[in-house]
Amino acid sequence: MPHYTEADLGSPTGIVISAEGLEKSGKTYSVLATAPTPLLYVNCDRDNRRVIKRLRATGRRIFTSGQYLFVPSPDQLHKEGQAKDDPILAANAQAANAVWKPVYRDWTEGLEDPEIRTVVVDSASVAYSVLRTKVFGKLTGVAEVLYAKTNFTWRELLMKSENSGKVVILIHRLKPEYKKEKNAQGKMESYKTGKLVAAGYGDTNFEVGAIVRHMAIEGGFRVKVMAEGVGRGDIKGLALDNEEIDYTTIVAKLTRTKREKWL
Repeated sequence: MPHYTEADLGSPTGIVISAEGLEKSGKTYSVLATAPTPLLYVNCDRDNRRVIKRLRATGRRIFTSGQYLFVPSPDQLHKEGQAKDDPILAANAQAANAVWKPVYRDWTEGLEDPEIRTVVVDSASVAYSVLRTKVFGKLTGVAEVLYAKTNFTWRELLMKSENSGKVVILIHRLKPEYKKEKNAQGKMESYKTGKLVAAGYGDTNFEVGAIVRHMAIEGGFRVKVMAEGVGRGDIKGLALDNEEIDYTTIVAKLTRTKREKWL
């Protein structure tokens, strides 16, 4: 008897959003101030205690269990001929593991906690770098084929997030996009495309339900929905400025629900 049927498999119960932008474009504040609460803030980027304290004073329910701040060491730079068992790499990996363990713990526990409605990872760009350093002891000079070790763990978290019933917001930094082409001498050469892409896990754009691009404009900030997992024309290009920026509204539109459901 075949194991396949026409039975309805259901839909993902959660929504994963990438909030991306350059520095000082309002990413963290907008998310913490407007996403559905209670909210778990997994912080591995910078000290945002002042922002959290200010928002808690307004009645926002923001949970944290610590600040797992990661400062890369110059020793993480790749050295030509560096052996896999180099003690510097081992020390780097050990330090990164001490940061990654609570990040992974909080992320997964937040998905399982019935009280939490939104899990925010800030920044996912840094968190992915920590994961890479935990595995390889460095951030450069690693063959792409080896990234299966880190990508498996990251995709596991994304899949759990999609099926958690939660809103999961991954805050990403932006970086210049590079591509490789052969030059006149027939050698591969990298060049900037002029575009900006999210720093971190390379397949983020394909794995999330929506990409919300933050940008500074005259007199404040703007967010724009750059893409959406199912390609809905009514969502792509949605732009909100300043006081209009509201992640609860964005979540309601993405899930085709009323905003009141998330309050």
